[in-house]
Amino acid sequence: MQPGHAERLAEIYEQYRRALVAMAFNILGCRHRAEDAVHDAFARVVQSQRLVEDPVAYCFRAVRNAALNVARKNRVQQRGLELYQSSQTGEVVGGDDVDGCGNLEVLVRLIESLPPDQRELILLKIHANLTFVQIGEIQNVPMKTVATRYRRVIEALKAKLEQVHES
Repeated sequence: MQPGHAERLAEIYEQYRRALVAMAFNILGCRHRAEDAVHDAFARVVQSQRLVEDPVAYCFRAVRNAALNVARKNRVQQRGLELYQSSQTGEVVGGDDVDGCGNLEVLVRLIESLPPDQRELILLKIHANLTFVQIGEIQNVPMKTVATRYRRVIEALKAKLEQVHES
């Protein structure tokens, strides 16, 4: 193990634990499985001797991969998640749903209605405060693709918020 490797991983875990669990939860739909995926990923990363340029992005990618592996192994759970996600594709907010709700509650519901990959992007950028370069490394896509996708998601959310306020 590299000198300081375990200490750096402990710092990353402490700083990003909530965001890592949230990302795994976004994939798995189960908090307990998400926490298990985070712990499994960190156990593997701790044992790894790999030198990486960005350990934060590496840890997020390891957790994402661990969560995807759990989802693949458990097809019954995966099917339930797909059914849940397909039920979320319709309009989440309408005229009566907004009555008495603040902008934040409406925005949360709109974000929850996004497809999983778009929710993950919002989570990594806003909640985890990662850069487009780090997100690109996690999702295995170019940084410019991440930036374009992020801009489009934000524009779509803005348009939906405007529609809610108009009605």
